[in-house]
Amino acid sequence: MNLGVDKRLQNFFEDLKKEIPKIQFAEGYRPNKKQEEIYWSQRDRKTGELLPGIKPEDVATWARGGQSAHNHKKAFDVDGINLKTDKEKIDSILQRHPEIQWGYYFRRLGKWNDPRHFQIKDWKHNKLQMAGIGLIGIILLILIAYFIYTQISKSEIRKIKTEEKLK
Repeated sequence: MNLGVDKRLQNFFEDLKKEIPKIQFAEGYRPNKKQEEIYWSQRDRKTGELLPGIKPEDVATWARGGQSAHNHKKAFDVDGINLKTDKEKIDSILQRHPEIQWGYYFRRLGKWNDPRHFQIKDWKHNKLQMAGIGLIGIILLILIAYFIYTQISKSEIRKIKTEEKLK
C-alpha cells in the first residue's frame, strides 16, 4: 500500500494497522495550497487573528504552506484512535519506530494536542541539513571556479609577457 508519505511512516502505519485494525489513514501529503486553505480557514484574512469563537487549543494548524511536515511527505493523520484503549499499543509500536514522533505528545499552550498526527522526528532539522549541504556544495563550486579562473588569468598574463619579450 502506497500512502504517499516517507517509507518510514508507511512502515509505521502498517504496524499500527496490525495492532489496531480500526485505525484508518486520513491524510498524508498535503500540498502547500491546501495547507494555506486550512491555515486561513480559522483566521481573519486581513489581520491573521483567529476568528471569533476559535480557541487556540482548537486550531487545526499553526503552520503555513511549506511549513508543515505534511507538505514534505513527513507526516500523516489517522482516524479511529481511542486513547483509552489504544495509547499503550501505540506507545509500544513507537518503541519499535524511534524515528517517529506522535502528536499526542506535542505540547502547545499548556495542553496535549493532535493525537491523530504522526511525523518523522526532526524532519525540519534534517531538511535544513540537506539544504546546508547543498549550500556548501555551491560555495565549493564557486571557490573552485574562482581558483581555475585566477590560474588561467595568471597563465594568460605570463603568455602575454613572454610574447612581448620575444618581440
